[in-house]
Formats: sequence, C-alpha cells, structure tokens
Amino acid sequence: MAHHNTVLSQLLKLLPRHKFDSLSQQLDGKRRADALSRWSQFVALATGHLGGRKSLRDITSTLDSQSSHRYHLGCKKVSKSALGRANEKLDYRFYCELFSCLYTRCNNKDEKHPFKFKGKLFSIDGSLFDVAMEIFPWANYNNKKAAFKLHLGLDHDGLIPAFASVTIGKGSEMEQARLFKFPKGSTVVFDKGYSDYTWHNTLTEQGIFFVTRIRGNAVYEVIKTHAVRENSGVISDETIRYSSATNKKRNTTVRRKIVRQ
Repeated sequence: MAHHNTVLSQLLKLLPRHKFDSLSQQLDGKRRADALSRWSQFVALATGHLGGRKSLRDITSTLDSQSSHRYHLGCKKVSKSALGRANEKLDYRFYCELFSCLYTRCNNKDEKHPFKFKGKLFSIDGSLFDVAMEIFPWANYNNKKAAFKLHLGLDHDGLIPAFASVTIGKGSEMEQARLFKFPKGSTVVFDKGYSDYTWHNTLTEQGIFFVTRIRGNAVYEVIKTHAVRENSGVISDETIRYSSATNKKRNTTVRRKIVRQ
C-alpha cells in the first residue's frame, strides 16, 4: 500500500532540520533523555496553530487522534504536562533564531510583485490575538480579555514580513509604524488606523509614496481636478490639501484623492 505524506508533514519538510537541531543544541543544552524534544514541541505547536486548537489538552488530543502519523513526522507522544513544561522552561530565543534563519532563506528568493511600477511595495497593519486573562493579566485589553498585537510590514516581493513587532493589545500602531524604515522610492499601503498627517509628511520628505483611505470627517480643499478616462473604474481624481486649522499649522503637503467605483 502506497504511503502518502500528510499536509503537515509536507510543511515541516520546508524547515532545515540540521539547522533546527543545531539551534536546539546551542540554546537548550544537554537535556534529560526522556524530556520532550524541541522538535516534538514544535510539531505540537504547529498542530495547534494550523488546526486552530484552543488549549494544550486540545493539541495533545488532536495528536493522539492521528497517532499513526507521528512516526512520519519524527514526533514522539506528547502529553499535556510535558508540553506545558517545555513551553515554560525552554528558551524562547530558539524560535527567534529559527525565524531569522527561515527569513534569510525566503529573502534570497528573487520574486517580484506583478504590479507595473518601480520600487518596493509594502503593506502594514496591526492584528490582535487573544490570550488567557488569568495567565497574562498585565496584557488586559478591555477588562474582558487579554490580548497582544502583532505589528507587521509585508514585503510584496515574495510576500514575506519585512518588519514585525509584538506589543500588548493596546499598543499604538502609529508608535510602531514610525520605527519601520522603508527604502526611498518604495510605496507603503495602510488603512485609516495610520492617519497621522505628520507621519505622512515625513514619508513624503523621505521620498516614500503611500496609499491609504481618507477619513470620513477629513476637512480639505480641492486644488486641482484631473481628467478621468471613461470605463476606467475611477469616478474622480483630485489634488487636495487638508484645510483644518490644525493641518494648516502642520503645513501638510498636498495629496492625490482618487474615488473608484
């Protein structure tokens, strides 16, 4: 009977196992022979993440339900207590180093975005992910749940992260965005959560283009109206300047406002 690898097994093959084991020896040191291996911990965490599992018991139950596949994954039986100890005791820096290794490999792939303009293209956004309030009370988000926020800058050349940081859920998206350094001539896309006109001016001064949505309560004046091609999907194309008293003091640069169907 032919053997067919599971999807999880195929995904795990993308990891450089030699580098994985080398990092484990470097950061974890010598461990008891019966201790849960770093690889088994990783397989369990990957199962939990990809399968949307909600607890350690949920993860281990999922692995037990497919115990016949553990051999092909190179994973031993994972108990709830062993996984909990590994998560608590093993050095978190292992995964930082593993990410750096994988990122370097992905970054060497010379893939370009299909859009017809020169320069780099980035998208930035912040996403919440919930954690247990009883374990992370200091990450209190709204008195009902605890959460962290992942701030990510996506490089569309290869669709890999170019910038990433993690804060508590209430962490400011703008505070993190100001730390990201974009190359001159690049284009950055973001939503209305990044509507800081002073930062927009800074991007313009650095020779960086940006695309975002205008706030519904924005006050502006139209400086110039541009012709629109028929059947282009564009309703209007205008050059505007924000005209509120605050923005006049900031000397906000002009913007291009395009309305599409």
